[in-house]
Amino acid sequence: MKNLRNRDHISEHNISNYLDKYFYTKIKEIGTNIEQIKRVYTKEEQLKGIDVKIIQQSGNIISIDEKVATNYNTKLSKFAFELDSYQFNRLVPGWLVSENNTDYYLLGWIDVIEDLVESGIKIKSDTVINEEDINYLELLLVTKETIIDFLSDNGYDVNYLIELTKDIRHGKRKLDRNRYLYKNEYDNGIRDFHFTMSGTKVENPLMVNIRKEKLIELGNKRLFIVDKNGVKVKKFE
Repeated sequence: MKNLRNRDHISEHNISNYLDKYFYTKIKEIGTNIEQIKRVYTKEEQLKGIDVKIIQQSGNIISIDEKVATNYNTKLSKFAFELDSYQFNRLVPGWLVSENNTDYYLLGWIDVIEDLVESGIKIKSDTVINEEDINYLELLLVTKETIIDFLSDNGYDVNYLIELTKDIRHGKRKLDRNRYLYKNEYDNGIRDFHFTMSGTKVENPLMVNIRKEKLIELGNKRLFIVDKNGVKVKKFE
């Protein structure tokens, strides 16, 4: 599992380089009021949920936390938000419920070359994703506050989420197949989110998975499609 974590870190680094080359350098051309874009390299700021800072012409600074799903191809129909995880054998709050400085999440669904696809939409877990392996990325900008408000409006504010994770960890709240909560309701279209515990990662994270269609709705109904030829904006009604 440590090897999987190393694989994820290297893949994330390579994807960040791809974003710097083909996304951030291009978004000025699509009508934004951006003065400067700065990638954050200090561990202190990264731990506060900041990967990139966008300085607007007004002087306003937007802090972005990049989150790209590196285990699945773009056909993945949801995105996982971390509620807690084990870090160095200690259980800590996840990035969604932590008090950090994130303004926006840049959510990403990746399409890679066929050699990296294990089966269906699953990307090989033992293979690093290099820049040249990426066909394109689907990117969605959505504020952290919007995600929190959506869950809160559905009865799951931050305090309740934290208590729910404790109940699951302590066995007070049982998971279906030791992994899922509300998955059947999600599959049947009753809910737009469900909870999952991952048993394949060393961090053993507990996550809330939100439907991609709902995230697009929350993110101003547009996706950025990014490849080596540039950035296209896909708008949804």
